[in-house]
Amino acid sequence: MILVGAETVTLPSGIWTGEDHHREIELCPVRGKDVEELSQMLRPKPLAARATHLLSRCVCRLGSMEGVTAEMMRSLTVGDREAILLALRKLTLGNRIDCVLKCPAAVCGEQMDLELSVDALLLDPYGDVRSEYEVRLERGDKGYLVRFRLPTGADQERAAVLLEKGGQERATDFLLHQCIREVALDDRAADAAPLEEWPAFISRTMPGIMAEHDPQAEVMLDVTCPACGQRFQTLFDTASYFFSELGCNSEQLYREVHRLALHYKWSEADILSMSVPKRRLYLNLLEESFASGGDHEQFPG
Repeated sequence: MILVGAETVTLPSGIWTGEDHHREIELCPVRGKDVEELSQMLRPKPLAARATHLLSRCVCRLGSMEGVTAEMMRSLTVGDREAILLALRKLTLGNRIDCVLKCPAAVCGEQMDLELSVDALLLDPYGDVRSEYEVRLERGDKGYLVRFRLPTGADQERAAVLLEKGGQERATDFLLHQCIREVALDDRAADAAPLEEWPAFISRTMPGIMAEHDPQAEVMLDVTCPACGQRFQTLFDTASYFFSELGCNSEQLYREVHRLALHYKWSEADILSMSVPKRRLYLNLLEESFASGGDHEQFPG
């Protein structure tokens, strides 16, 4: 079944069910009902959990699997989830992103307008994709074989809770122990025996290696301040920015529903079933009409 307004997206990594690799999704734009649920039900939950909820509503097909669940969205890599959120943002609000940054230089602090595009932030699907990876690390005269997987949405959600309760170190340690499947001495003369505890340098090295295998997971912006010339990098948090743009505020949403219902006599269900751009299009048309004085008697403002 082809859904109206849906778009097909190829994920950076995808997921495996047995020997089947699922990498293509069908994506539907965010609708008013999705924003309502995000604003009402999930406000106390971490950002990663809210992202899971939105993805489970807007991804209508994953590979050959229909009936997408939140658990499926949790099993996706962080890079896959980031790619879906970017594609969903483009499908819902367009390709152009306008944001404001503050120069980090203490002597400057200048605010700068930055124009981004979703297309520029999205990376091509990865070439060498596996469910698990292996890397050899060396320390002195010893070699270690590390078998690992990439962090997923489920890891993100659990790490977010630990970050809030126990700080960054505890959250990072949790992620490493979830994703590193095995560490063994690389002894060419004998079978590699798994280690119960691995050296500290492996914990320091592996986050960077995982990031290299999933570059879409962190969208880093290279910026130069036009005022002082300071060059810096900053993380673009797609979920946080997108939710802010959607206006996940129930009071604001219901005011918009009230306006459209009062003027057009549409039901709440009909209005909330609209995509966000379509709802805002009608609101903009009303504002233009009110500004010209054409509908003042019909709509009090």
